[in-house]
Amino acid sequence: MDKKKLVYFVFFCFFIILVGCSQDYEENTENPMTAEEILTKEPDADIFMFNEFIYQANIDWVDEMTLISGEKIGEITEQAVDGHYNYTNGMANKLSVGATIYEVEEDNANENGINEGTNFILIVNDNGEEKYYLASTEG
Repeated sequence: MDKKKLVYFVFFCFFIILVGCSQDYEENTENPMTAEEILTKEPDADIFMFNEFIYQANIDWVDEMTLISGEKIGEITEQAVDGHYNYTNGMANKLSVGATIYEVEEDNANENGINEGTNFILIVNDNGEEKYYLASTEG
């Protein structure tokens, strides 16, 4: 009888671990933060919108990385007006129109533990100054 209880206990523990570790990544990206949410919390935040995500600069742990620009994937096409929260792709509040957006170079991304192809960290070159931006994925 004790052996049967042990088997049930092991299966129960396995089930709890399986359920606890199975959170789907999509849950965190279904409702990304909006420009309004970010700017309400941090009025001086440096943000832009790209591929339906708001990206934010000056994130300490991202800025500590040494990243290399990969392929150019876009550019800033419009400057947001103060108090305007309805961002569209290519719109920024602090970056200049024409600033170029790059993905992180693939080998460099792997060295820094960034999953290739995710583009949750982007590099922007604005008049010769490179800045790192992190996608705001949780609202």
